This record gives sequence, structure tokens and C-alpha cells, in this order.
Amino acid sequence: MAKTVSILVLCYNEKKFIKTLLDSLKEQDYKGKIQTIVVDNASTDGSGDYVEELIAKEFSDVQFIRNSKNVGTPGFNLAIPHVKGDYVMWVGSDTKFAPSCVREMVKYLDDNPKVGGIYPHVLDWEGMYLEGWYRFSRTLYFFSILGRSEEKEYSAIGPGMIRKGILDTIEYIYDDDYFYSYEDVDLCLRMRLLGWPTEYFRDGILYHRGSISFNTQQKKAKLVYLGDRNALITLLKIDQLHTLVWVLPYTLAYRGLLILKEIVTLRWAHAGARIGAVFYPLFHIPMIWKKRRSVQKYRKKSDGYVYRIANEVGFIKEAFKKLLGRETFDVNKFHKKYRKEK
Repeated sequence: MAKTVSILVLCYNEKKFIKTLLDSLKEQDYKGKIQTIVVDNASTDGSGDYVEELIAKEFSDVQFIRNSKNVGTPGFNLAIPHVKGDYVMWVGSDTKFAPSCVREMVKYLDDNPKVGGIYPHVLDWEGMYLEGWYRFSRTLYFFSILGRSEEKEYSAIGPGMIRKGILDTIEYIYDDDYFYSYEDVDLCLRMRLLGWPTEYFRDGILYHRGSISFNTQQKKAKLVYLGDRNALITLLKIDQLHTLVWVLPYTLAYRGLLILKEIVTLRWAHAGARIGAVFYPLFHIPMIWKKRRSVQKYRKKSDGYVYRIANEVGFIKEAFKKLLGRETFDVNKFHKKYRKEK
């Protein structure tokens, strides 16, 4: 019997794109039931009203939740009490599904019972690969690289599809305090604590316009702050205490180099953002300790397993290139290389 799939859609000021997404879900060739839940994150462009109109006219089976304020990507969590599927998938409303996406992803999880979740193959609207392959570090920083990796295990998940049983254990998709950035890494590592790896799945195709609703409205320094802050909170939540003894100084040393580079290059706003992120945990110790206790209670695997996805040697090489001002990733070169490999 085909599994039920719950698809959670988060919308914020994307009135222009939401119908395209819903149409693509109607066109899925998956034979099982698809439950669709749209969460509007207090849009100001009329997206919420528009979704309600679409539901009344064309998409009567879609459930709708209107949030009273924009909470960022943790808005997905509002849909969790309504989830009925065996598998749960979440996407932004600036995406669309290839017709076989849900079927391929469900089949892969059915055929691979030891895999906890999968990250789809995300392309831009023109069909080019949107992101890149990574060198992931114990510092929780990473670098995009030009080379293609054949490794399946992935260091983040979002958008993605996971087993409902895992969600029941970890209780939420994205940390409510993160708003944006590193929430996908945090989720991946929390799943790994349970012994559930996430994998990159090339046969599940999802098209993405590229974080339009957030990146065009936020200053880059704010993104730097959120990324650095959230990564540090995740580190303090996930790592075992004996691991933090060496990982935390290593992480802070690398952050110090980044701050120094920002100062030398006169990027004062970025330097201030990174410094603020470093000091954030000192003023929020009770909150972070509470998060840590909540996460550590379901740990089944050591940090050796959790961070098996890290490539420290590769990361350090890329870090030196970056600190010396040598760009490690050129998106145009990457797309040129990707076209040839396709």
C-alpha cells in the first residue's frame, strides 16, 4: 500500500509563485495520498488571502494555516500537529516539483530503511544545479567546491523528506529561535544523534527560485550574524562535552581569523555581526542549556558517528584559500563544469 506523504509549504510574500507550486503538486505521478499544508508567515503582499482564494476555487484539499507574525523558516513547525503522512516533506513556496519527485523520493526511502531523510536535487528555474558540493567542518562552517562528490551522506536537509517517526522523536523541524540560516544543518545533526543519516538524492528533482522572500530583504551583515550565531548554538547543542573541549577553541580560533579578515578589509558591519554572534551564547546560557538537554536526551550515537560527514583536511585547505583572498567557488565555472558532466 502506498504511503501517505505530507507536504508542508511555507509562504512569505510569494503570491506570484504559490500557484505554480500547487499546480506542480497536482501534476505528481505518485499513486499514494499527498496531504498539502500551506503556512503563511504573515505575508504583507496578500499571499494569505490569495491562498484562501485558490483553495476555494481549485485546491479544496489543501489545508491552510495563517501565522500572526513572520517567524522565518521555523514556521514549518506550525503544520506539525496536522501532519498525517508516513513521510513529511517541506518546501518554500518559491519552488516547484518535477512530476516524478514525490514518487522517486518515497521509493528511495521505502527501499533504504536505514536512511532517515533525503535532500532533493535542487535546480534553478532554468534547470541548472543551484548550490554545489561542500567541504563540511567540525566548526560547522563549509565551503562550496567545484568538484562533484559521489558521497551520499549530506550535512543538511531542507528542503527534504523524512520519516514521520523521526519527527515524532525530535519534535520539531527547525529550531524556533533560528529564524533563518543553519536550521537545515541543525536538523541533520539532530537526526544523526539518533543514528539516522540524511542523503543527497539526485533523482528527486525540485526547482527553486533561490530564497527570494528573504535574501532580497535582509542586509548581508544580518545574514552573517544569523549564520554564525545559529551555527554556534547548534555546536553547543549537539557536541558531547568532552568533544567541546577541543572543538570550541578550534571553532573560536577560526572565527577570530574571519573577524580579523573582515577588519583588515574594512567590512565593519560584517566584523560586528561576527563578534555579536560569538558573544550571543554568553548572554543566553540558560536558553542554550535547555535546548542542549532536550536534544541530548535522545542521543544514541557518539560524535564520531554524528560528524562522520566532516572533511576537516579538505575544509582547512579551502579555508586557507579563502583567508588569503583566493575565491574557492565560482558559480559560473561551476555551471560550465556541471553542463559538461550532465
